[in-house]
Amino acid sequence: MDDFEAQQREWQRIPTREEMENRLKAETCRGVQFYKTVYADTPGAPGCWIGGEPTLPPDIDWPTYTEDDLTVPMHFLGQINLAEVAKFDHLPEMPTTGTLFFFYDTIYAPASGTMGQQGSQVIYVPEDVSVYPPRPTPRFPTIETEYVSYWYLETPTQGYAKWNVQLRDFED
Repeated sequence: MDDFEAQQREWQRIPTREEMENRLKAETCRGVQFYKTVYADTPGAPGCWIGGEPTLPPDIDWPTYTEDDLTVPMHFLGQINLAEVAKFDHLPEMPTTGTLFFFYDTIYAPASGTMGQQGSQVIYVPEDVSVYPPRPTPRFPTIETEYVSYWYLETPTQGYAKWNVQLRDFED
């Protein structure tokens, strides 16, 4: 039996219960789960939410996505206050202060296959952003005034509704 056949047999072999349990235990890791509150206005972790408007500092440009000479603002997905995440002491080393802001282009990136490249952006702001007011999404181009050939801009996507999130220890 050559190496290839041996490898094939090993792949086809049904592992024992003990082997499965050991493998699952080795692959299990702890993390933090972010989950939506029951109602949008239920308090959650301070400075953590999905949708709505970010408390992005005014000196930071709103992320945009450009395709075929058309630039559109990315959608704000959510923000995470890292001080809330730092309360979980089992996480890998990461900043314990500041905020992460998540943005994604929902118009072009999915169609062009660039979702993981320029179609999304995460911004880290090390300072306290709770002092900044919510910042609305910049205006999207409109079909009537700017880009006649882009039929899907007839009704530009609005931002997502704000929903608070809570955090809990998670092991999987």
